[in-house]
This record gives sequence, C-alpha cells and structure tokens, in this order.
Amino acid sequence: MKLSDFFKKTSVKVICSVLLSIICWFAVVTSISPEDDRQIKNVPVNIEIPMDLNLNVVETSTPNVTVNVTGSRYNIGSLSNKDISIKTLFTDVTKPGQYELKLIAVPHPDNIYKVTSIYPDTITVTFDRIISKRFYIEQHLNGINIDSEKTLLGDITMEPNIVTVTGPETEVNNIQKAIVKYDGFKEKLTDSVSLNLPIVLYDKDGNEIKTKDIGGEHIVCDYTTSNIVVTILQIKEVPLVIDFVNYKNDFPIDKLQYVLSDYSIKIAGESSNISKYSELSLGYVDVSKLNLLENNERNFVISLPNGIRLQDDFDRVTATFDNSNIATKTINVKNIVIKNIPEGYEVKPKTDIIKDIVVIGGKGDIQNITSDDFVVEIDMAKRPIDEGEKRYSVNIVNMNDNFAWAVGRYYATVTIAKK
Repeated sequence: MKLSDFFKKTSVKVICSVLLSIICWFAVVTSISPEDDRQIKNVPVNIEIPMDLNLNVVETSTPNVTVNVTGSRYNIGSLSNKDISIKTLFTDVTKPGQYELKLIAVPHPDNIYKVTSIYPDTITVTFDRIISKRFYIEQHLNGINIDSEKTLLGDITMEPNIVTVTGPETEVNNIQKAIVKYDGFKEKLTDSVSLNLPIVLYDKDGNEIKTKDIGGEHIVCDYTTSNIVVTILQIKEVPLVIDFVNYKNDFPIDKLQYVLSDYSIKIAGESSNISKYSELSLGYVDVSKLNLLENNERNFVISLPNGIRLQDDFDRVTATFDNSNIATKTINVKNIVIKNIPEGYEVKPKTDIIKDIVVIGGKGDIQNITSDDFVVEIDMAKRPIDEGEKRYSVNIVNMNDNFAWAVGRYYATVTIAKK
C-alpha cells in the first residue's frame, strides 16, 4: 500500500486530528499559562545541629512535612520529595530541652521552583547530649533452697556482670541500678543450674526504665541478658590415705603400720567432679628417708584438687608409724651395679665399697640382714654423660622381700670413657 493511500483512510485521519489537537492545546496552554502550583508530600526535614552546641536529636514531632511549590509546568512536573530541602532554624537552641523550631526551605540552586508554603511550618524537637554509663548488675535470686546435709551452695557467677547504658544524658542519669531477678525456684536444688535472665534498669524510686529492646524509646544497653550460674556442691566423706615411694615392688609395704590423726574428711564439689574421688591422698612418704627410730611421725597439710572444697574444720593430718618392733643395723656394701649405660660409653665404679649404710626394719628381719642382701645401684638413664670421673648419688636396694630398707643419702664415684 502506498503511503498516500494510508493517510486517505478515515480512521487514520481521525487519529491524526486528535493528536494534532492535543499538541496545539498544550502549546497554547504553555504559552498562555507557563506557571503552575503543585503539592509534594513526605518531604524530609533536615535537622542540622551546630557542632558547638554538642547536642543530639532525641525526638521530633514529625520527620516529614507537606510542601507547596510554584514554577513552570516543565520544571515542577517531575519534582519528588527528594528534590526539596527543608531545614530548621536554630536561633533559640542553646542547651538540652524541647524546642519549637521554625521550618524554612532551602532555595534550589537553579531557582527552578519556589516553595510557597510548608505544613506544618514548625516542628517540636527534643535535644539532649548522648552519653554512656556503666552499671554493675545486681543479682536478686529469691527462694534458693538446698539440702544442707547433702549439698552446699557454691559460687553464683554472672556473665556479663557489667552493662553499659547509652542514651540521652537526662535519662541515663536517672538510672539508679541494673538488676537481674529470678523467683522461679520451686524445689530444692540438687545440682548446678544456669539461667539466662533479662537485665532490668530502675530509677531511684524503684520504677522500671524501659530500653529500646522492650518497647522503650531512647535507652540502649550493650547487653540485654546476663547468664547466671548457681553452683550446687555435693558433700561427700572420703577416706584419707598416704602413698609411699622409693621402694621395690616386692617390698612388704603393708608392714609399715601407722595411725592417722583423722581417717576421713568431708569435701564438697560439683557432682561431675566429686564423683571422681573415692579417697584422698595426703601425700607421699619416701621410704628411703623413713628412719622410724629417729622420727616416726609425718605431718601433712591437706591439699585439695581444683574445684574441691574442704568441709571439715581441720587442714592438717599427722601419720604416726609404729616403731615398737623396729631395729637398725649398719652395713657395708661392695656390690655396685651400674645400669642404663648409654651406647658408645663405658662406665665403671671407682668406689669399691659404700660404708656405714643404715638399715631399718623389723627386729626379726634385721637380725638376719647381711651386706649380701643389698646392692648399690647407679642409674645412668638421667645422668649427664661426660668423660672423666663423676660423683653420683646412689640407691641402696634390698634384693630380698624381707622387711628392711636403707635410709639416708649415699654417693659413689664412677669413671666414664668412650669405647
């Protein structure tokens, strides 16, 4: 179809006529009345506080206003609330408080519109200084009940135990204390419990101060809850024992008869901890230093493991050994044995006899003891290896299973050489 035939159609002629009429109308209106009015809603208010006032906005009556503008239809037709700047006048603001501030429009740099009215033309603004303050958190735990014969109330720990409160100075200074409370203990506590409790702020009159997380307006805390652990300790009575060192495995250690000033002790600890202890060791007795004829007593200071508390009123125990059937003898031993010699070295005793070794034991065993029952033992496992002569302490070992042992410190000299 030819273009000329297309425009001859009646429908096309009608459409073109309408479009031409609209264009002509717009041109006439624009030329006759180029200015227009427009209302723009939700224009934000810019509150620029002078830095020398050192104030913060706490609250405003409204954050947005409605603005009427005038200008050419072309310029104001596409305006939005983001294109208009409204600010407050600060002529009367000098300190914290509530003020009624006048609103003014900031002219557009290209002067493409004019603000004719602002509604509302004033806003109410509350100013204050924002400060932070720290409060130790108080514990108000009511109704804790335990079985005093079987359990003990231990430490009550809190994490965190300090809360930092931030907000307007006048409101923060009104805070008197921070508290966590719990009244939910219904039965006797038999084991430790952990509670996560809300931190509540109060003024001097005991009124609760709400923070933002629970419906308040301005106060913010760095922590809103605190974890409280109520420790319940189990009370247990355990026997006291002593341990012996520096004796041969076949030595009849049960023949060392002794009595303790106290045979048991009451201790307390958390159930998971105290269940590990069926007895409590007072400490060690070195058999090689146990000369019962010179001193048959050993004193022990009770030392408890971490997490265990002493419940009795004594902290020392004396072990008294029975020396009524104990005798002593002095011997000389020639049999010197060197063990654990390092590879590549030769170690020989230069000392050929250890004299005046004091042996302690039962009277019947001591009568039959000879120097052949003992050997002098030098263990090189933990000795420094240097060539030449070295003087070492030695062990005097009873080679039999009789009830006798050497006491005291003895030394021997050896020669060390590389092979």
